[in-house]
Amino acid sequence: MSQLILWKNRELRKLKRDMDRLFDRCWSEAGISLFLGPLAGTTAIRKSVTEDAFVVRAELGNIDQKDLSITVAHDTLTIRGTRKAKSVNTQGFYEQIEERLHTFTRHIPLPFKVEVDEIKAHLKNGILTIVAPRQKPQKVRRIQIDTH
Repeated sequence: MSQLILWKNRELRKLKRDMDRLFDRCWSEAGISLFLGPLAGTTAIRKSVTEDAFVVRAELGNIDQKDLSITVAHDTLTIRGTRKAKSVNTQGFYEQIEERLHTFTRHIPLPFKVEVDEIKAHLKNGILTIVAPRQKPQKVRRIQIDTH
């Protein structure tokens, strides 16, 4: 009976991951990000899979490293950040300063198991690159039987 429950849980997780991918693909291909981009503050993300790793490139624009958080849990990579924008308008005798904060969160399902301790992230010129190495297959280990 426990094998049936394990199989069911595994299949449900796989179904959820597949549905998340399907919806991500539908939204991005439908051009919704172009329509809602200025309103929702969407972040352009490119995902690619190589033999050795899963690579994510996110165009974040003018963002500081301290305003970013990257986590991995339950086969999902999460990127959270806060963009700060400041505008100064000087007219006549007064100066108007506006500061805006925009927070965003992106959840990216991982296509395979990764080595969590070896994930690397790099931010340069507003482009965040995350490399998540593929988990190596576990080796079969023979256990000696003690007779004492």
